[in-house]
Amino acid sequence: MMNVSKGHEPCMRCGRQRSFFGWGWHQGVSLPPNAGKPECYCPGCLRTVQQEEREAWAKERDERWRNLGEDTYRLETATSQGLVSTRASGRSITEVRVELSSQTDRAIRVVITPGTVFVSGGSHQSMAVRAEKTVGLGARCTQRVDVPAACIHPERPIPRAGDGFASLDTCSDELGRFLEAAAQDAGMVVQAGVWAITDGYDALTIQSRLRLSDGRTTRVAVSNDHIRRARQILRRLGIPNRL
Repeated sequence: MMNVSKGHEPCMRCGRQRSFFGWGWHQGVSLPPNAGKPECYCPGCLRTVQQEEREAWAKERDERWRNLGEDTYRLETATSQGLVSTRASGRSITEVRVELSSQTDRAIRVVITPGTVFVSGGSHQSMAVRAEKTVGLGARCTQRVDVPAACIHPERPIPRAGDGFASLDTCSDELGRFLEAAAQDAGMVVQAGVWAITDGYDALTIQSRLRLSDGRTTRVAVSNDHIRRARQILRRLGIPNRL
């Protein structure tokens, strides 16, 4: 998370002189215009800046959720208010198949947001949505959609067709920030970052845990490029990891 080097330089927040030993250049904070190098913070200020970033993200997210538009609801809200019934089943390590049935006499839109968790109804993994999906539902209509997702319990089997999910939940803010930031990235980039956050996995553990097979040979599903990209996103967000 930090590049640590020798020397002394004032913390850019509190102004105190601190040795570079034990602190460094934080890569997760936006740089000022024309900055020649990343900003420097002492350990206490670095923690404060990271907390402020997390709180600002949560506030902005909550504001977005409150202002989705007329007759538009997050999946969790639509379900809890009885506007839709939801069924979900496994499809692969990168997708969940979701069936939404309208329980109302008006047309609505349902937004499935990054960080929504389909909680396992058995011994298989739960799945966290990794990219936003909006579904339009007519009155009393049913729609089936495949939703991009990532597994969040690596020690369990990958959900397959027929494996159901018992309920909905919302992931931690830390995981939610990562999922939003990586929404446009490849599924295996997201999977690497998710397991780095939820289980503290390093690159070798992730690559050994998830492999592809054609029946004759096997190969890693998460490439070194996937790992590098996940690490880059996590560092930019200031999320500790072992990648």
